Amino acid sequence: MKNLKFLLSVFIIPVVLFAHSSVATAEGFDNDLDEKITYETEIDYMPSGNTPIERAEDMAEYMRRFTGNLDISFEGFITDDKTHPISKTPTIVLGEDNRIKADPTISPYKQCGYLETHFLDGSSLYMKQGTGALIDRDRFVTAGSMVYAQEDFKGWPIISTIWIASQDGRGTLTDDPYSGMNAGISFTSMNGWINSADPRYDMGYITMNTPSEHLAGRLNYAVPTEGAVLSHVVSYTGNLMQQIMWGNQTFAINTPELIFHDVTVSQGSIGAPIIQNSSIVGITTTLDKQGPMSQALAIRPELYSFFSSN
Repeated sequence: MKNLKFLLSVFIIPVVLFAHSSVATAEGFDNDLDEKITYETEIDYMPSGNTPIERAEDMAEYMRRFTGNLDISFEGFITDDKTHPISKTPTIVLGEDNRIKADPTISPYKQCGYLETHFLDGSSLYMKQGTGALIDRDRFVTAGSMVYAQEDFKGWPIISTIWIASQDGRGTLTDDPYSGMNAGISFTSMNGWINSADPRYDMGYITMNTPSEHLAGRLNYAVPTEGAVLSHVVSYTGNLMQQIMWGNQTFAINTPELIFHDVTVSQGSIGAPIIQNSSIVGITTTLDKQGPMSQALAIRPELYSFFSSN
């Protein structure tokens, strides 16, 4: 168990200052920033391959056939590295790694999953790797940046692939190694993220083509209570090989807009849920840190209604 007194003594002052700064920036924004916007993909295809790069190359081949554009090629992975956003070798992690390999057959890990989203910019195909979690029978919540790109190009994915409760690149829900594998048929985020790139609205969800709740169950979602709360942090590794699910239990510090914790995050952590009392209370939207602390976007009251299916 992490030392709660240490976390509070080292981080509470910068956390409070950062939270007040964040809240101040919210003044003057329009009230429709949390409006839902949904895009339905025209592509009905599940890329094949044993690794992310094999699936990306297969997706490029499919798009060449689908569009007739023979120049389409896989250019690389979109990562959270602001200096080199496109890479064929996404970073795993730098420095000490304190993550623990999770058992995806138990809650709250079996409701979480690995995500790949494919973006087409002209003739260039890119992939993002991330994490998310089931919030009902067929909806998978993740970061807004996983469902709408705000890089040098902007736009929705052409397709996504999700593995619920996957470990080491294999399904664990049944004896079938492909159990829990789904394609995204629609993508939803908020007006504030899509049209303003406002990081306070960097949340989204994907509607899958196959319900998985009957196998995995689902997680609730809630507005976090301020203060230090025992939490699960669940995320995947972003790399070229098999994807590992990590699951740590630690004390996280909740503020009105952000949640801070000391668990290592890496490229596949975008969209990773922060789970408290069996409910998702925050989503990892960036690999930026506040000192040595990782951060996640808290589910504020105005964001809570976004997750409603209505």
